[in-house]
Amino acid sequence: MGIRRLGLLGGGLLGLSLMAFGCDDGDDPAGAGGAGGEGGVEADRGIVGGEGGMGGMMFVEEPIDDRCPDAQAGTYLLVVYPDRVDAYRQNEFNAAFFCEFLDLDGNGITRGTGVVQASDGTFLAVNPEDDRGTIYRFSQNGEFDERVDVNVNLAGIKGIWNTFGDDFIVWSAANQNFYRLNQDARFTGPWTPPQWQGSRIEGVTDVTFLDTDAVVMTFNDRPARLFMFPDSPQFPERTGAGPGNAVQAVETEEGVKLLMSAQLGMGGGYGVILFEAIGVGREPAIVVERTVVQASDIVDGIDILVIDQGFMVLDSALGGSPKITTYDADGMLRGEVLIQRPGNPIGLIRSRIFPDF
Repeated sequence: MGIRRLGLLGGGLLGLSLMAFGCDDGDDPAGAGGAGGEGGVEADRGIVGGEGGMGGMMFVEEPIDDRCPDAQAGTYLLVVYPDRVDAYRQNEFNAAFFCEFLDLDGNGITRGTGVVQASDGTFLAVNPEDDRGTIYRFSQNGEFDERVDVNVNLAGIKGIWNTFGDDFIVWSAANQNFYRLNQDARFTGPWTPPQWQGSRIEGVTDVTFLDTDAVVMTFNDRPARLFMFPDSPQFPERTGAGPGNAVQAVETEEGVKLLMSAQLGMGGGYGVILFEAIGVGREPAIVVERTVVQASDIVDGIDILVIDQGFMVLDSALGGSPKITTYDADGMLRGEVLIQRPGNPIGLIRSRIFPDF
């Protein structure tokens, strides 16, 4: 979840890569804040640690040639877990497991809460570690590069998103504040949304930028909010959209629209709704264009990914078995992939990887 774009052409959905995703809720019991210094980094690939950073623990990454012996350059569907990122081969509305792309666990990342792809193609992963938060970088070839930053301000880090520039924003579930990372993914200080006082916002689940001066956020306990001139309104009750897990900006000939997974109507089941382009004025217009997936047709819609033929919805293990459900541009069910791999997935990315294979 983050900056994602798709266009409506001839009644279809033309999807670009999902660039970021955030978190499923704002309650992280492991995200307690506290004092501490920056940790050390061992430069050898696949080994991270350092006194003061991870208690001197050492981790060894499984070689990419062992994890993906048949790796070759191409565009893959990536399924993100707290301890790894799996690559799937995608064929229109279907997907099949290919290999483990990122060995997060082998680099000490067992509670990862966000992955984002930077403009240079590398991947950043965030992980809460005791009284601090840490940012790691991985190559497009699936190999550990470096532990970029360790910072006490990022305790309970839960979610990372691209901005319209080369920098990033992150959110802490421990103190409910947003922070900015520069283009090198290093902590620079608090981030304040447009038309808002301060960096503290509670219960964030996802963020998407409409432009540099307009941002939409979803929350785990209330309807989404539009941070835009003049007064950052909450999505009105008439839209029928309650707490949500994923939101995506949609570029169309009519303007930038929004695709959102959220609890719909009185029953509170999750569905997917498309909002019309938001009009700028004294009171920004927030209008539902149509319900694309009916309430309760999905479990929780923890993430949304647009593909050329439509879009995919990721359901977490909340309903028992995680799955990826694919719909065409009209919201018609076209396929379902039950994820048999262990663990609870938290996000989807579609990206070109293995450039050197």
